[in-house]
Amino acid sequence: MAAMVLKDGNEHFTIQYAKDGVNFEIASIVELMPGALGPYVPDAFNSNGNGRGITWGVSHLAPAFSWKHGLSILMRFDCDLGLDVDDPEMKHHEYYRLDPAFFYKHGLSQKQYQRIEKENQIKSQE
Repeated sequence: MAAMVLKDGNEHFTIQYAKDGVNFEIASIVELMPGALGPYVPDAFNSNGNGRGITWGVSHLAPAFSWKHGLSILMRFDCDLGLDVDDPEMKHHEYYRLDPAFFYKHGLSQKQYQRIEKENQIKSQE
C-alpha cells in the first residue's frame, strides 16, 4: 500500500510504502506534488499480486484567486511511479527557489505572537 503525503508534518512531500499495509516508510521525497490526487491505476482490481504502479492521474486545484468565486480546476498530472515507464526527466528535480519574501509573508499570526510572548514572560519569572 502506498500513500502520498502532500503537506503538514515532518514527512510532507513524501511517497510512503507499507508492505504490510500498516507500517509506512518513506520511499521517495518529491517536489510539486499535486493535491487531491486521483491516480489512474489500470490494474487496481487485478489480483495477480504484481501492481504496475501509476504514470498519470487527475488532480484538484483550488487556486487562491478562485476561492471567492467558488472555482476549482481539474488537471492531469504525470509521474514515473510505475513499472512500465522509465523517464529520467521525471526523476530529476531542481529545488524550487522562492524569493525570501514568500517565506516571510507566512509568518506567525498576532495570536501566536501573543502566546509566545506570554510563554516567555512566564519562563523569565521562573
